[in-house]
Amino acid sequence: MAFLVAFLLFFQVGDALTEPSVIVRESRETTMVIDLSVSGPAGDSVVAHLVEPGGNQQIVSLEERSFGRFGGVAEVPKLDLIVVFESLDGRTQSDPVRLTDIGLDRAVLGMSPVAPTTAPGPSSRTIGWGWLALGTGAAALAALAFWALPDRDEEDDPEAAAD
Repeated sequence: MAFLVAFLLFFQVGDALTEPSVIVRESRETTMVIDLSVSGPAGDSVVAHLVEPGGNQQIVSLEERSFGRFGGVAEVPKLDLIVVFESLDGRTQSDPVRLTDIGLDRAVLGMSPVAPTTAPGPSSRTIGWGWLALGTGAAALAALAFWALPDRDEEDDPEAAAD
């Protein structure tokens, strides 16, 4: 169930435009030729807005390649562009996503791969020192409790005096 939720959150692009993908057909020094595709309502007209970080925008018309699957080829600057898919019926527009989020290999852009999301755990030496610190703290707390307790002599005890 968690996999399904994560899958839907990661790949949800909009109400009717889903499963975006990108493939690099050719990579040059400053440009690349990409093949964009997205699923949408069959018989619709779809465009992709490719936006550079500086604000320049390129609009690519996507044709229906198969039933409900649209695609198009464009030559774009070698950048991690933001893409927004839009149905020309005026009702459906996807959320903006980066090309690397929908499948563009970061190495094509000269970027290093994404760092792993898991950090190494503590070493056994660190864990050993942690247990030692915990034991020392517990012993100090016990000694403090005994020191802070009042002395109870029999002559100060009213119940013992009554006997």
